[in-house]
Amino acid sequence: MLHTFTIPVKPHVRKYLLHHLREGYKLTQLDAFGRHLRLLLERKRKNNFLNGFTERYTATFGVSVEGNLILQKRLTALNSKEIIDFNNFVEDVIKTEFYGLVDNRRAFGLSQYGAIQQFRAKYDFQDEDITHDALKKAWQRYDAERRLAAAAQNRVSVCPLTPALGQHRLVA
Repeated sequence: MLHTFTIPVKPHVRKYLLHHLREGYKLTQLDAFGRHLRLLLERKRKNNFLNGFTERYTATFGVSVEGNLILQKRLTALNSKEIIDFNNFVEDVIKTEFYGLVDNRRAFGLSQYGAIQQFRAKYDFQDEDITHDALKKAWQRYDAERRLAAAAQNRVSVCPLTPALGQHRLVA
């Protein structure tokens, strides 16, 4: 028997999940989202110290579970920490895809503005979901960190050679 439950998510996370997983998603081990959600559901529960921090999770995403009673019970009682962890995981996937897409488009001569707008259009992200400025700033931080890391790899550190024992003299 198939039971469907809803998980509170941020609006842009919902759009991303619907784009990739479609409505009526069935929990499975065959994709990264299902594996991560299943791991969250299977780990031991700890205290609910983050309860109340989920006000911005205004959208919901439906997940269906077939048969497994333990997962069904845990899915109905997701605590705030698990909801936040799942949303953060999906946002990390979104950022990784975003950085790759903008970098790729920039390599082929598209402007930064155009690349960001293409990404927003792909998932129908509106300003209420995630603004152009937020994505632009995220790209600028990522690009600056990447350039610093590349510059650090290209630097060669040369330590001065220490003089051999007995070769240095004191001049009076």
